Amino acid sequence: MKIEKDSSVKISPVLEEFLDPAFIYVPKALVVPKYVFKGQSFGGVYSSVSGVVVGEEKDFFVVQNDYREKRKTLGEKKSKILKNDFDSRFKDCKYIIINAINDEVYAINRVVGLKVRIEEILEFLDEIMQLFDVSKVIIAIKSIDMEIVEDCLDIVDAYSNVSISLLDDKYLLGRNEFLLRELNIRDNEAMCFLVDDFLKILDEVKYGRVCDTMLVTISGDALNEGKIFRIKKNIKLKDILDKVRDSLESSYVLVAGNLLNGRVVSEDFIIADDVLSIHVMKKKEFRTQKCIKCGACVDVCPVGVDPLRCLLEDKSDKRCIDCGLCSYVCPSYIPLRNWVTKDEE
Repeated sequence: MKIEKDSSVKISPVLEEFLDPAFIYVPKALVVPKYVFKGQSFGGVYSSVSGVVVGEEKDFFVVQNDYREKRKTLGEKKSKILKNDFDSRFKDCKYIIINAINDEVYAINRVVGLKVRIEEILEFLDEIMQLFDVSKVIIAIKSIDMEIVEDCLDIVDAYSNVSISLLDDKYLLGRNEFLLRELNIRDNEAMCFLVDDFLKILDEVKYGRVCDTMLVTISGDALNEGKIFRIKKNIKLKDILDKVRDSLESSYVLVAGNLLNGRVVSEDFIIADDVLSIHVMKKKEFRTQKCIKCGACVDVCPVGVDPLRCLLEDKSDKRCIDCGLCSYVCPSYIPLRNWVTKDEE
């Protein structure tokens, strides 16, 4: 399904950087450390800077950046280890799919991330193809994003087994299972990676380190021009908003993640690496009306859930993938996903 977009929302494809935050916020561990190394793990979350723990804030340690970038490395990984780690996953694999599609409305993180590191990505893919005897790599992007990567085409063309597949701007192609269906490729024939996930593997295997930066798109109709930033992980949203505050309207709502299933947040929100976009939206009032039983929510669900039944019976459905399409198409402005996705009692 195609999601309608506001043509007035503009995003600059030029990558900007904010890599020197004064503080980052990492989840609390059982023991309070005095000093944090860059790459140090806190329950699977890695510190993006080195520095001293100067306090606590809700569920986070506050780490003051010392700008020394003292790093904890993962150690070097050789091709033999890589082969052992991935051998079972690549067995009988014909294709590697690199998914550079964002489902988040107005976000362009993945295609920009692809462009910025295209040479590293292709070199690593070439190593993997030789190691596992994979015959073809497909890089999937939206046709509307082609202009962003046009200057990368000569580099891609140098690899005979790598091709770019241009796809229509359809919602949910940013999820690998739906992308494979669109490409008419069976699950057992391909390994499918989101660009950001593939880059994490690349950094770990080739450089022996965790990636401490991420790309985030800041956009919306309450912002003159959206921007895509490379930032340190686990900073406050306020820090990055300060970079665009001059172009913000006086009144706005902040939504972290996809507009269809994201959440309203404050400027104190911590940007973790699962957040691809922040939407700065004008405040709008939608008055919920009585359900007219039109069936639009049932027709649009990609996994066969009946949102209307969930609403009427006050029950969730475990099949739900939380795409938000049921709420999006509802002419009565009923937040149906609140019922479909709610926790079972």
